[in-house]
Amino acid sequence: MVKLSGRLQTIADMIDPCGAVTDVGCDHALLSIYLLEQGKVDFALGSDLREGPLKMAEANKERAGFTDQLSLVKWDGVPASPPDGALVIAGMGGMLMARILNDAADRLHHFSQIILEPQSDLDVLRKAVASLGFFISDEEMVIDEGKYYAVIKAQPGTQEPLTDKEWLYGPFLIRKRNEALKGYLLAQGALREKLIDTLEASQSENSRIKCAQVRQEKELIQEVLSLYEES
Repeated sequence: MVKLSGRLQTIADMIDPCGAVTDVGCDHALLSIYLLEQGKVDFALGSDLREGPLKMAEANKERAGFTDQLSLVKWDGVPASPPDGALVIAGMGGMLMARILNDAADRLHHFSQIILEPQSDLDVLRKAVASLGFFISDEEMVIDEGKYYAVIKAQPGTQEPLTDKEWLYGPFLIRKRNEALKGYLLAQGALREKLIDTLEASQSENSRIKCAQVRQEKELIQEVLSLYEES
């Protein structure tokens, strides 16, 4: 049986049982194999651009005995004819993931759920999801080996209006008062405090403009942190 990292386990737990999963950037295919072992899906399609991980994924597939239930392809983005079910894109920057989704706009109707684990630009990705006819239906954040990972679940439908801080830090993470989010915000707030001190020591116009921007970011962080004190 496959044992997943905390990050991948959070992704797996967020997937509702369905006919199939398409995992873009599947790496060693551990997530797909786990979902098949657990009976959450009947079929998995994994895609990756890299030969090395795909070879390891093929070996893992053979070892797990899923030769007919797991298909692996070398592909950039969402494969041309994905099976109906869930789409997973994890371990990439938010801008790249938004590009992958936009490039696959004509194929997204195959998916009743999209699970995303971006490692940057979360607000950009959330907005891209909404522009493509999906709404955010759940979110989690976990700490895995000292790093913070946010996992976003989206489903077909209209996204309700969100505030700037919700686009940035996640409507569900904020509503749940997610403890990992609190730790992340405290760390980000401390980083911005140090940056403000550095920028204030400079007399340049660019530093003054940048300092004002960083102060706004810190204020948003403090707004979210204040919600934890109210709960």
